[in-house]
Amino acid sequence: MSSGTFELAEEAQVSYHDESVSRDTVLRSSLLGEYAAIGLFGYAVLGALLWSLFVLQNSLSLVVVLGGLWIAFRVSGVYPGQYWAFLISGLWLLALGLLATVGIKNLPPWMSTGTLSPLVWTGVMACICLLDYLDWQLATRSRRSKEENRKVIRRHLLIAIAGLVLAWSIALPFGSLLYQWGNPPISGKFRKEELGLVGNIGFRFCEAFFTFWFFVIGANIGSFLNVVIWRMPNSKSIVYQKSSCPVCGSGILGRDNIPIIGWLGLGGRCRNCNVEISARYPIVEAIVGSVFLLLYFAELLTGGANLPNRSVNSYAGVLWIILYTKWDLVGLYLFHCFLFCTLLTWMLMTKDGNRIPMRLVVFSFAVAIVAPIAFPNLSLVPIWKPLPSWATGWIGIALHGVIGAIVGAMAGFAAGRLSRLVLKAVDGPEWILALCTAIAGCVLGWQAAIAISTIFMMLALLPALTPGSVAAKSTWLLIGVLCIAVLVHHLTWRLQWSFFFSLGAPRSPI
Repeated sequence: MSSGTFELAEEAQVSYHDESVSRDTVLRSSLLGEYAAIGLFGYAVLGALLWSLFVLQNSLSLVVVLGGLWIAFRVSGVYPGQYWAFLISGLWLLALGLLATVGIKNLPPWMSTGTLSPLVWTGVMACICLLDYLDWQLATRSRRSKEENRKVIRRHLLIAIAGLVLAWSIALPFGSLLYQWGNPPISGKFRKEELGLVGNIGFRFCEAFFTFWFFVIGANIGSFLNVVIWRMPNSKSIVYQKSSCPVCGSGILGRDNIPIIGWLGLGGRCRNCNVEISARYPIVEAIVGSVFLLLYFAELLTGGANLPNRSVNSYAGVLWIILYTKWDLVGLYLFHCFLFCTLLTWMLMTKDGNRIPMRLVVFSFAVAIVAPIAFPNLSLVPIWKPLPSWATGWIGIALHGVIGAIVGAMAGFAAGRLSRLVLKAVDGPEWILALCTAIAGCVLGWQAAIAISTIFMMLALLPALTPGSVAAKSTWLLIGVLCIAVLVHHLTWRLQWSFFFSLGAPRSPI
């Protein structure tokens, strides 16, 4: 055999190896991923063996056994990046999800509710399905241009949204019906829900619609924030001037202005001059939409379970909070979303090297002070107890905002000065951090401003004290850490308030 023939044979062998067994997968691309793959392989094989012992008692156990073998097959890295593997994983995910809903009888508790339960297997299969999708995309994206990849992502995103809506509104009611058939009461009569199958499908679709709609509202507000971040520092109107390409000046079509989807549909380029559009636009839209969605789940649908000094609504969820609208809770939700949008806008303006316009600062503090005066329920925590008689009513609410801003500014300035000393930041973060914590204290109260500054210092300074870690040293990154601190505080607000002030969580009768 000649040397050229040997080289061709060697290339063919390598190609065959790449198509059958490869380590270039998302899961096995790092040492930690290799360990995770080994652990999942052992878990899947052991679980399949244990479930096989119960196949004779209930034939549905065979579904779990075969699903476990498929998980072991996928994590071993065999045939990565194949479209058919992603489809099969999706089918197994659907089968295990239905099985977790229906349940399997004649099993010991450690099999039906433990770490080997069908619900846990469904979660593991969901991860496998996601990994197969990512491997498939990585294998095919090299054959497409960047613009084509973005358009493909858009198409898959739309399919995923439609699939989630259908799964929530149709698969969940059918699964509930199957569970009722598989688990009748002792009397032998089937339980009946207040809603029939059709009504249950309609209600679940309504839930999915509202969940998606809140994300859409946040993404649209994120799109508007992109306009504010770009135009206000350049003294351009954010109202009268239409959206246009900054290079060729051509107007942006309505279908191209849809948040996230429009950018992906264009392939990240202008329709007319083909200049590349920054990926920051859809990223900001996705971040704001995600924050709106997070607060939607953590604050609205829970009946305000994270809010201090307020009774938690006993009846929560979409029906009792959104359809039978609790306007006080919706107002609090919008007020707190306003705070996050303000902080994100100031952070990105700082990242661009621009000064925050004074008119934007004045507007933000005006909203933070005037809105609670117009709607007193927006002010959750008192300045102090007891208050003198002259500090009640709108005067006390105004003092709540002013004192919160002052205490927040002092706490933020101290945190910024400490950040400069420890992190060796050279661009002076004191004043901008003081401004950010001041608006947080104005909206949430002076107690929250102190707590947020403490959380911020823990998040920002602890990495600097840990050898080998990377700490945020730029001012805009420190503002980003502050945004995370505000989010952490907001999700644990009631817990903090109950711990420091010994207040419980009373339930509202509605």
